[in-house]
Amino acid sequence: MNKKAFGENLKNLRKQKGLSQAQLAEIIGMSAKNITKIETGKSFPRAENINKLLKLFNVSENVLFSGSDKFEIKQNSNKIEALKIINNASDKHIKIYLSMLKQLRDMINQTEEMLKK
Repeated sequence: MNKKAFGENLKNLRKQKGLSQAQLAEIIGMSAKNITKIETGKSFPRAENINKLLKLFNVSENVLFSGSDKFEIKQNSNKIEALKIINNASDKHIKIYLSMLKQLRDMINQTEEMLKK
């Protein structure tokens, strides 16, 4: 078990949720000092606290233990950023964005097909 990777994954999830270490500690019933130790890889939480973290962040074990869902988390944040851009755009710009996205999608599909051959 890589305590440092676990700690880094926990830190990323906590920040995505907009929580301080003290807030997270209070929610799951730990001290902020223990959260700091976990996030820096110096300590590891007990099983009951791991379960609380999984429920709080609504993630699979893979996110905390291996970070294998990091791509999915990043992908979701990219989707949110794209939606923010669209929400702030005029109707004219949305039509332009959509047209460009369709062209880009078609180019990517063509490139992928060529690489398969």
